Amino acid sequence: MHWYQKRAIKDLQTSTSNKLKGLGLALIKEPINLVIIVGLLLLSFGFNLESLPSFVQNTALHIKVIMTPLILLFIGMAVRIKSGEFGLILSLLTRRAGITFCLSAVFILLFPALSAPLVLLLIVFPQSSCSFWPFAHMSAISSMEENDKQDKPTFDINFAVNVLALSLPFSTMLAIGIFSFSDFFINPTILLLIGFGMVTVSFIPYIIEKVKKNKEAELSGQFNTYVGIDSQTSEES
Repeated sequence: MHWYQKRAIKDLQTSTSNKLKGLGLALIKEPINLVIIVGLLLLSFGFNLESLPSFVQNTALHIKVIMTPLILLFIGMAVRIKSGEFGLILSLLTRRAGITFCLSAVFILLFPALSAPLVLLLIVFPQSSCSFWPFAHMSAISSMEENDKQDKPTFDINFAVNVLALSLPFSTMLAIGIFSFSDFFINPTILLLIGFGMVTVSFIPYIIEKVKKNKEAELSGQFNTYVGIDSQTSEES
């Protein structure tokens, strides 16, 4: 929102208090935050789901059941992976997973008394797939930019939905692997090695691309040099 407002309203000078107030109102108006606030208020007064009328209970339960399939259907229909994007997204997700493995290993080393189930939770939870909510916020900003008729959007929505689509199976496979070999992953030293290895591997596509560009530039330079020498020889002849 800050990036969007900075571009949309360049001449408007607002104070820090007004910015904080605007940010607070924007957070409160978020639908998911409104639901959380209402739920916390009901719990503080001793109410739970069973305390609500049956039609409210049924509505909430049905919405809960259909939310994940709806999001997956939307992602499946919206994803359009361009040539070369798959490797880039995979490298980004691999780097993210490697960094979170290292962070989990650090926390395990700082708290060695944690039980095995808590250690597994500490490892698996950061490996969750990318959330849909940031994408929803990006889409909202994109809609505002369309209304303002801005030429350059703040976010690349197509790339964002591709990242979101690939992160779900990537994180699912990681979680299944961690739980399948739990005794292997609870060792912080192994986690650090895996994390550093994944971060290193994630840079391989960039290295390969840079080497290709250098080779192309070198070949192009050699070709231009050859053409220049050939032209000079022809002129002398």
